[in-house]
Amino acid sequence: MDEFYNRALSDLSSGQAQLVGIWVSLACWDEIAIFDELFAHLDFNRVKALVEIIRSRKGVIFTTHTIEEAEALADHIVILNRGMVAWSGSRDALFSSNVFELYPIEDRERVVAILTKYGCSKVVDMGLTIIVKECDEEILMRVLKEGAISGFRKAGVRAVLIES
Repeated sequence: MDEFYNRALSDLSSGQAQLVGIWVSLACWDEIAIFDELFAHLDFNRVKALVEIIRSRKGVIFTTHTIEEAEALADHIVILNRGMVAWSGSRDALFSSNVFELYPIEDRERVVAILTKYGCSKVVDMGLTIIVKECDEEILMRVLKEGAISGFRKAGVRAVLIES
């Protein structure tokens, strides 16, 4: 905050102004702080510092359109789809299903064909990722070793979105 101390809010960049608003909110509220798009306009180093502060506090509620932010930081997640609650629960519950997110290297159609050949069901191509349901981790490791995907992980929010 030292770099902003003697500057007018109107002279700050959007990221700097966002940061000042966040710090003021966190300093003023002991119980609950609510943020909309908490990390918008912030550079990597500031996000990193803010994440450490958020993790150390209780009572922070934030909205985000960035799935990875919610999955990494939230203890409780509410997923909205078309303005309706599609799912609500703990982060652990979100990742408890046997649904995986895969990152294709090759032609996605070929990856989908390989997964189907191995008996994986509910394969959904989401553009940059492929969501697969009821697919054994051994099979996914085989597909990884074949060089068709660069990696995979348990799907969280995206698993809910393909079902809703």
